Amino acid sequence: MRKIEPNITLMDAGDDIFKSSVQVLTNTVNCAGYMGKGLAKLFKSKYGSTDMFDFYKEKCLNSELRVGEPILWPSTTKKKKSVLLFPTKNRYQNPSKITWIEDGLDYLRDHYKEWGIESIAIPALGCTNGGLRWDEVETIIIEKLGGLEDLKVEIYPPHEEKKEKVKNPTLFDY
Repeated sequence: MRKIEPNITLMDAGDDIFKSSVQVLTNTVNCAGYMGKGLAKLFKSKYGSTDMFDFYKEKCLNSELRVGEPILWPSTTKKKKSVLLFPTKNRYQNPSKITWIEDGLDYLRDHYKEWGIESIAIPALGCTNGGLRWDEVETIIIEKLGGLEDLKVEIYPPHEEKKEKVKNPTLFDY
């Protein structure tokens, strides 16, 4: 773990985003209402006792969740953190696009105060199942969210050995 900006900490590869002490966790999702692989599948499993998946699916069915426009699912219990549903692709079969990551981070930067977010954990957006390069995504996250004094950001890189697209993601391959 190392501080890379006054408000941004880069966590170690393999650190568990679900053990973060931040207020909001980021879940990488598609806009088709399917959480069947990677980090999204883990969120679906870990948040199964909440209405997070139903909230997500309804937003997809109503075309309210679009790439470039993440949506906050506010937790109603202290046992689970709120989740930023961050679309990295339209359909789960298709690759992510770097412009969608940029647009989504711009949207987060423009709305985090309105949502009441003071701290957030962000995984390697679009890097595992979306096929994006971690070095590019990391740079964009730092550029877009660095310098926001009232927003603490933890960045979770993909597992060290799998920074490129992988076929069988594990807990650490976001």
